[in-house]
Amino acid sequence: AMTPTIATRDASSAARPRVCCTISWTATGDDASSGTAKSYELRYAATPISEEDFSLAAAISSPPVPSPQGFLESFLVPGLPGGTTLYFGV
Repeated sequence: AMTPTIATRDASSAARPRVCCTISWTATGDDASSGTAKSYELRYAATPISEEDFSLAAAISSPPVPSPQGFLESFLVPGLPGGTTLYFGV
């Protein structure tokens, strides 16, 4: 299942061509309702991400190790292009 995308905008990107942002989500488990997922795949794009085009979005390297279902997850994503709205998928 797709996690809702998160949009971010960096107002001072002219001074910093590459930016970072922290994304957060709730762990869903290995079957979307319980357990712990085996791994995460994090991606971003300049347009909203759907299940159909998830694989076309840019992959984010070294995602965190999943926590058990229900735990709040967060990850600092470095090296993002500045000056634009970005959408994230987990």
